[in-house]
Amino acid sequence: MSAEQQKTVIVVDRHLPTGLAVNAASIVAAMITTAFPALMGPPVKTADSELPGVVLAPLPVLAGDESLLGSAWSRADQANSGIDVFPFTRLAQGCKTYDEYISKMSSTSTHDLELAAIGLCGPNKAINSLTGDLPLYPAKEK
Repeated sequence: MSAEQQKTVIVVDRHLPTGLAVNAASIVAAMITTAFPALMGPPVKTADSELPGVVLAPLPVLAGDESLLGSAWSRADQANSGIDVFPFTRLAQGCKTYDEYISKMSSTSTHDLELAAIGLCGPNKAINSLTGDLPLYPAKEK
């Protein structure tokens, strides 16, 4: 599938305080670019130095709510969806160390996890069906 047929988005719970929302989006972006390093462009030269590359395609951060995040995770996780899922949980966000995260996750059912944000990478049409109506973050309450 060509890059034009692929789409990557991050959906953040719009009810999170701004600092936690930015934290969640940055962690999901790191997860995505680790899994798909080809999304990152090469370093760019300025007149007097070289800067790290940035993402080659748009990576919108959208606003959703807890229900939408869970639904998107469930629908994207279905067999044959073609969507790679990068969930970031509220449990993870509340841990102070990675060891604490591992310990708490080992005794938590996936079904019981609440999402702070989720990254979705896959066919443009499939991603649009899950997120096409979502506004860019931050969304104002209606």
